[in-house]
Amino acid sequence: MINEIKNTGSTWSRILNIKILNTLQEVIDYSILISQKDNIILFSPGGNSFDLFESYIHRGNEFKKFLDPFEGRS
Repeated sequence: MINEIKNTGSTWSRILNIKILNTLQEVIDYSILISQKDNIILFSPGGNSFDLFESYIHRGNEFKKFLDPFEGRS
C-alpha cells in the first residue's frame, strides 16, 4: 500500500505540499523536526497500513512507543 500511495503522490504534489516518508519512525521524526512550541501532532493515517502493521491497534501502539520519549515536551 505504501508504494501505491507513493505513486499517487506525484499527482497530488502539484496541488499540495506533500512529504512522502517510508516508515512511521520517519513520519514521527519529521513531524517533531518541523513542529514548533505548543504544536499538536495529529496522527491520522490516510489509508490502511496492512503491509506495515498487524492491525490498527498495533499501528497505534507503535505510534505511542515512538512518541513516549517526547511526552510532556512543548
